Amino acid sequence: LRKYFPAYLGEYNTKFSKGIYVASADMQQEEVVVPPIGFKLLATNLAAKDPDVQDTIRYARSRNLTNKDFWYFKLGTCTKGKFRRRLIMPSFNDDGDLNYYVARTIDNNENGMKYLNAKVSKKNVIFNEINIDWKQELTIVEGPMDLTKCDSNTTCLLGSHFSEEYA
Repeated sequence: LRKYFPAYLGEYNTKFSKGIYVASADMQQEEVVVPPIGFKLLATNLAAKDPDVQDTIRYARSRNLTNKDFWYFKLGTCTKGKFRRRLIMPSFNDDGDLNYYVARTIDNNENGMKYLNAKVSKKNVIFNEINIDWKQELTIVEGPMDLTKCDSNTTCLLGSHFSEEYA
């Protein structure tokens, strides 16, 4: 509803919510997220000659990720720029649009950032909502890498906590 009729959401909340939580009218519309420049799917680059791609695949395998996981989570990497040598896990909303991504370094560099995230607010993101069956029990974990060790109906908080401000 908020995606298609944001101007009417406040009025709807007032008339029909009756104590049921409905997203507030001041929620921003979904921001457009684009993959990092040079993004490459691991599943389609298993035989790539690029050493950074191969190192990312080795790192993913060291985390017990399989080819099936590469496809299911649409895992990727980049061969240049600030996302080079990072395992990238994208997230898609219920319409199949990219809404977030997390990029984890594959190197043990203590001076750098372990994670780089998409430059959008994570408060309005339901990570990989495209894979969620809302009629079934949902498992919620802390971060995206934790998703890889859980059942298929799982999402993450994108951090260690969330508040009432989150969608």
